[in-house]
Amino acid sequence: EVGGCGVLDGGGGEDAEAWLWLGRVNGRQGDFQAAADCSRRAAELRPGYAAAYVILGKALQHLGRHEEALAVFRTAADADPRHPEAHRGMGYAHYVQGRLEEAVRCYEEALRLSEAKFSGIYSVSADAIISIDEAQRITMFNEGAQTIFGYSKDEIVGSPVEVLIPGRFRSIHRQHVERFSTGQDVARRM
Repeated sequence: EVGGCGVLDGGGGEDAEAWLWLGRVNGRQGDFQAAADCSRRAAELRPGYAAAYVILGKALQHLGRHEEALAVFRTAADADPRHPEAHRGMGYAHYVQGRLEEAVRCYEEALRLSEAKFSGIYSVSADAIISIDEAQRITMFNEGAQTIFGYSKDEIVGSPVEVLIPGRFRSIHRQHVERFSTGQDVARRM
């Protein structure tokens, strides 16, 4: 039990995923010791569970236990070498301890992994993924968008996004874009 809460699965055994979510909730509420305890329990129940080590590492960082956090993030990276948060966490631990070259190396690896993950999702998604710049011109147009809209990437990139919006919806679309641009969101599902 952590904080009076036991986490059981449907069969009466403990559930590592539930412990991890409880750790995330505790972390969001600022109870980093409980977050560490819960994520540590998740890692004990499922050895090699990189996400549990990442949440544990973040909690330890908030508690100022940076050397311990670094060791936990290394365990996460060993469990899943493609987990960008493990490398980002190691980078931060190195940074706060003044090891800047190591921090840069870890941050660069985290960036490389994040870009690779995005690239994989972007390229294989059957959904249309379209990115625009501040002038509302299309900057990215994946294969799903090419299939759905019937334009090749070469012919559409650089065009105003409104060419994809039926005429009767363009006015309301402009209003949505204006509201989005003044808000705090950075992405939106259409």
